Amino acid sequence: IQEEGGTLKCQARGISLARDYAQQLSMQKPQQAPVSELLLAMECGGSDTTSGLASNPSCGVASDKLIRCGGSSILSETTEFIGAEHVMAKRAVTPEVGQQLIDLVVGCEARAKALGEEIRGGQPTPGNIKGGLTTIEEKSLGC
Repeated sequence: IQEEGGTLKCQARGISLARDYAQQLSMQKPQQAPVSELLLAMECGGSDTTSGLASNPSCGVASDKLIRCGGSSILSETTEFIGAEHVMAKRAVTPEVGQQLIDLVVGCEARAKALGEEIRGGQPTPGNIKGGLTTIEEKSLGC
């Protein structure tokens, strides 16, 4: 958002890219594929107080529906789980996978500390704060 010069410019850029992609896709012929081959990959592009109200829950609903139908879903940033790893662990396919998720987050934070970095100290970002977020946990729970 900041790199594009603000929310409106970022939205305009996104719309332009979507139009370009739609044009490219319109030239491709549809092919049958099982839902199990579908993968939804999600990346946080910037968070504010509306993220937990609209966009993130929408992504969650889409992810849940895809998984129920046999597809897969990925959240790409380990730091986005900090403060909410217990919530995500409960949603894991098995308790063992849930524990692996918790271990991953704890390990990520420990490795950062060993290198002198404090992940929680850099979160939320100035842009997040400007958007109304106050803690990394608040940011993660909106994710």
